[in-house]
Amino acid sequence: AWPAVLDSDGRIPGWRCVLGDRARQGLSIKDGNLVISCSERGHVQMDSALVDLGGTGLAAVRVSCSVKASDDFEGTVSCGVAECAASEGGGYGQVKLAQYELRPKHRDDGLWLEASRKVVLLRSATHVRFVFTGEFKGQLELPSPFLGKDGKE
Repeated sequence: AWPAVLDSDGRIPGWRCVLGDRARQGLSIKDGNLVISCSERGHVQMDSALVDLGGTGLAAVRVSCSVKASDDFEGTVSCGVAECAASEGGGYGQVKLAQYELRPKHRDDGLWLEASRKVVLLRSATHVRFVFTGEFKGQLELPSPFLGKDGKE
């Protein structure tokens, strides 16, 4: 779940967020959902904190994401899984990235973009993180994404 409010810097605690142009892009929380606004076409990337796979026995995970797009939305967005392993210099390095473009679905309450995929993990992966990227203009409303055991959404 997203926090009730963003931190004092306008960021999401525990996430790495890159906005191409903070003067024209912004993040906010509305009704428990994350809202990403871009007044002009721009790049957005958000990475969750690392999730330790130790002791889980998982050979695959499911990544799912749905976003409600504003009427003036133009662009593309994707979600995915970054697989990471311990690096020689300490910390964790990315060993694989699987990304999936969110596809349009028209619902009664407007345009939604969605993706849900099973990702088979490399044996060397010790950690995973959720990755969201986009190049767009408009506004997206993002309920909490899912990254977890396949078959549980």
